[in-house]
Amino acid sequence: MNVRGEEKLMKTYVIFNPAAARGKAGKRWPQVEKELESLHGPFISCFTEAPGHATQLTRKALQEGAEKIIAVGGDGTVNEVVKVGLRTMNPSIPKQFSVFSCADQVAIFSSA
Repeated sequence: MNVRGEEKLMKTYVIFNPAAARGKAGKRWPQVEKELESLHGPFISCFTEAPGHATQLTRKALQEGAEKIIAVGGDGTVNEVVKVGLRTMNPSIPKQFSVFSCADQVAIFSSA
């Protein structure tokens, strides 16, 4: 358990598509990483490598006990992460899914 003072830190995963926005997302990763860490605390980074990979990474994050999943990428990344979240209606689902799309779309999936 990660503890900062008396505050329990959530086990957070970031699913990141570096190819989003024609590769611009990958170039911005250092800036995105710093911003996400300042907003959400420490996290485990998972980079997609091909279509369908965000689905696999999301399933793996859930199996590893993710409490929060943040997806950063384009429409495909958003679609894959949310589909897994919606199909996983069991107690292991994270309390919050936050999805940031490079296509200026934001979707938040929450089981709470």
